[in-house]
Amino acid sequence: MALSLNISVTTLTSGGFTFSETTGSYSSPNNEGGWGAPNPTLMDATAAVLDVYIPDSTTLLPINTAITLNMLINGYPSTTSGNSLLITPQQIGFAVGQSASDGVYQFVYRVTADGTEYTKTQYVLVYSEAQCCISKLAVKAINEDGGCGCGSGCGESMTDFEKGMLLIEAAKYSMTCGVTSSAAKAIAHVNEICGGCSTC
Repeated sequence: MALSLNISVTTLTSGGFTFSETTGSYSSPNNEGGWGAPNPTLMDATAAVLDVYIPDSTTLLPINTAITLNMLINGYPSTTSGNSLLITPQQIGFAVGQSASDGVYQFVYRVTADGTEYTKTQYVLVYSEAQCCISKLAVKAINEDGGCGCGSGCGESMTDFEKGMLLIEAAKYSMTCGVTSSAAKAIAHVNEICGGCSTC
């Protein structure tokens, strides 16, 4: 079996991401796609980059132009367990003090070894603005008219809150199923309900 790259990209509450390579070392039969003979070794790698495609502000789907990070100078490729790299929003095009915006991000890890390029792609959903929106709707629903059940004023906020929660769950489920377009639409709808969340 040929070398088969594996990666893990996760979101951070600080608005950035962590990247880890989880390819591991070759072993048979447990990890025949890992680094090491008969596959290429780490020393055979001559290039390693991470292409990051941030979401379009309207569709919330990845744009066509990548921001490329040099991973070779950051110690990749790697078989070290727990070795992770922090990717800040500023490294992928966001202004200082700005968090990664809501939407679907595409990460493409590319390693050249023994003259062959190997790739692995992962999609990551960011929905911190949408989550903030839902939290504010919950507070609004409770506080309107002295609390839900005390009048009719909280009905709309509670309905929006429930709808938003369902949409976020639908977005996460869509990502699990690999349907990134549905995930993006769901998060966009949540933010439309709130009219944006610039103070989050």
